[in-house]
Amino acid sequence: MDKSKLFSFYRHEMHEILIECTHSDELYLDEFENKISGLWAAAYREGLEEGEFHKLLDEVFPGHQIEFNHLFKSDKVIKHAG
Repeated sequence: MDKSKLFSFYRHEMHEILIECTHSDELYLDEFENKISGLWAAAYREGLEEGEFHKLLDEVFPGHQIEFNHLFKSDKVIKHAG
């Protein structure tokens, strides 16, 4: 799959995860983090780089940042701006 199709696919998946993890207008961050982590694993296997994945996440979920300190480890950090 070429990069433009990957970007489109993963952008759509991120939107879906954001919707799935929002209940009564409240985002459940743990649920969101778990699903985004799984999505990152799949994106990495398909050839997306971490910076590309972060850029997509910033488009879908501005003001929030997920940092992966080490690939697929559980020491991820979610920062909430605002």
